Amino acid sequence: MIDRLDAIYQKFKSGLTACQDKAAVLNWKASFVGKKGELSEILKSLKDISPEERRQLGPKSNEYKEQIEKEVD
Repeated sequence: MIDRLDAIYQKFKSGLTACQDKAAVLNWKASFVGKKGELSEILKSLKDISPEERRQLGPKSNEYKEQIEKEVD
């Protein structure tokens, strides 16, 4: 699952460079951290995984979410 998180973040970074204006950047961000975004879906699924996995995925997910927020702002 960590590999999936890494892939999502790399996908965000690579797509961010292709965004031409602020609206495109915000839409790109929403596809990852918006209500139905890829990263948001992983965060929602944390309740269904084992506590050991949650200890690894939770902080990493939040770290990527914060990075995405910083890169857009």
